Amino acid sequence: MEPGDLRESPAGSGESDTGDWREEGCPGGPEEVKTPETNGTTIETSTRDTCEEGETEKQKGVGEQLHSPYEEKLDPRIKDELEHLNEASAEINRLELQLDDARSGYRKILTESARKLNAHSSQLGGCIEKARPYYEARRLAKEVHTHTHTHWETGLCIP
Repeated sequence: MEPGDLRESPAGSGESDTGDWREEGCPGGPEEVKTPETNGTTIETSTRDTCEEGETEKQKGVGEQLHSPYEEKLDPRIKDELEHLNEASAEINRLELQLDDARSGYRKILTESARKLNAHSSQLGGCIEKARPYYEARRLAKEVHTHTHTHWETGLCIP
């Protein structure tokens, strides 16, 4: 290992010397890493490995461009299916927008109804409390009537 390849120890490693900073990077590559120059200690980094990987990826990219999948002609059935898929996606988007509009309309109506109900409740609060037992008894009577009617019909159907 040559003295020019040495780098500074990381912070907190006990090394107190700080060296001059110099730039290292891949030759002809966009990656540059600034590391300090010191007088003897070193930390291994993967800058060179990264440079070598970058070069092999560039070489692969040149070979891939020769056999691009976009250069092949698509089967007409695939084109038809893709067109059908695009139309279906457009229809789905349109329906989702309608759903959003319907939901926002529902929220507006619900909010307005709740506001009106609260306003009437504040005006007629005592009357509502007095009438509540009557309407609860009426609801319960309807449930009992429905239940009894169902059991009576079931009894008639059994031979």
